[in-house]
Amino acid sequence: MYAGGLIPGSADGGTPYSGLDMRLLFTNTALTQLSDLYGCYGAMDCESGGFLVEASLEEGTELGVHAAMFRSTTNAWSATGTINITAYDMPTGYLGHLAGSLAVSSSVRIEGTFDHSFCLDLITLTL
Repeated sequence: MYAGGLIPGSADGGTPYSGLDMRLLFTNTALTQLSDLYGCYGAMDCESGGFLVEASLEEGTELGVHAAMFRSTTNAWSATGTINITAYDMPTGYLGHLAGSLAVSSSVRIEGTFDHSFCLDLITLTL
């Protein structure tokens, strides 16, 4: 699993973080080069089989069930489902931590758990 996302910020000196637009990438092959990782993580096709999960987490409500969008890394399918976050440590300058479970029951069926650190190369902070 590769975990990253966009952390929105505040340019006016207010609260520095308001949540995380999270992306989780699950692949059946290790992606050893950043260019391969970015290709699978972004909207481009990816030669490694897997799927991407996108969800928005609001600060203070990270734990619990959230709606999520799922899509294959080859753009062959997409589906809606849920992600249940059971452990969360915001990746602000260090790896952070994320654990929980996934569920999709539609044209594809996905169920499983995860427990992993964030990839700092996949975290973007905007101010």
